[in-house]
Amino acid sequence: MRFSFIVFAVSLFACGGGSTGVDELLDTDASDAGDSLQVIFSDVDFKSEDILLDVGGGTGRPSLQLPPGDESVEIVAEDGTRIFGRYLTPGGISPYPAVLLVHQYGDNHAQWMPWAGGSLESPETEAVADAGSSADVAEEQADILAQVDEGDTWADSSEAGEAAESDALTSAAPEDVASSSSPSDPAVFETLTSRGFAVLAIDLRGHGASDEYLQGLALLVDPDGAPQDVRAALSWMKAEQAIDPNRVAVMGASLGANLSYIAMAQRLAVAGVAISAREESIESLLGVSKLSGVDFASVFCLAGELDSSGSQKKTCNALVEVTEVPNPVQIVEDSADHGLTLLAKYPEVWAEVLSFLEDATAP
Repeated sequence: MRFSFIVFAVSLFACGGGSTGVDELLDTDASDAGDSLQVIFSDVDFKSEDILLDVGGGTGRPSLQLPPGDESVEIVAEDGTRIFGRYLTPGGISPYPAVLLVHQYGDNHAQWMPWAGGSLESPETEAVADAGSSADVAEEQADILAQVDEGDTWADSSEAGEAAESDALTSAAPEDVASSSSPSDPAVFETLTSRGFAVLAIDLRGHGASDEYLQGLALLVDPDGAPQDVRAALSWMKAEQAIDPNRVAVMGASLGANLSYIAMAQRLAVAGVAISAREESIESLLGVSKLSGVDFASVFCLAGELDSSGSQKKTCNALVEVTEVPNPVQIVEDSADHGLTLLAKYPEVWAEVLSFLEDATAP
């Protein structure tokens, strides 16, 4: 039996002692054949901007005119770790397409946020405490394998672990450890919300206001760590009534880029943007020694040509072969820039990313 439902939710207001009347709420009519059911509202006095509409076969959620929103949220991962997030909605007719933003190692959600009018102050916006100098990071890198119990899925090889952590090590500025201020342009949060996206930016465990993570750089390779945070955040977004669960994308930088690929391998979002991803780290976070047999849903892969001696470029070019279309690759020539710096220095690339997100989350 086929049923068609049209559901109207009406906001009723009292003003000056009067009230909005509803003389007759429902008139239900079913066909003699019994193959359809219509629910009809009649004689209802309402303002058009207060109507909520949903048609069966869509999102299963009402559409509502909402004001812009800005709130702090707490999300609990599968293992009980509490994840802090900043959640903004654009206002207008919901449900909205949405983007999850995932920062690089040593930073936090504030990496994406200086552009929302300067009015957003988030708690504990410092980077990971004592992320330290290159020498400190190198020492922790040398110790990381000692933290891994034999048989753990993410300890398949020391080479994979070392390659994953190498994103955090350069003699001048560790790439994956926060070492510079966020770019002043592009306005990531502000631009996304102005284009109708709901946006959630999280602090990965061990960062910002989220629960601590005691194993340091192991977060870069632990499939039972940060991937849980991303899964929990995407589940939270899909459960939000103001978000269209079928139009959620994820964008990440460095460690966040690797996590974007993890989400797309697990088909947790409709599309991903990966800025400065690294294949070896993706393998470790998936808990596999090689990506043979792994494929990904749609990903826009972005890298600087000279970043990590070409490792990020190599990753984009290798993974495009196992990524569903659309699977654009943008390699910025003669650039060793990493993470959000690529968007800040090359606005034409940011424009391409925005276009990709809009197309990927279109109704």
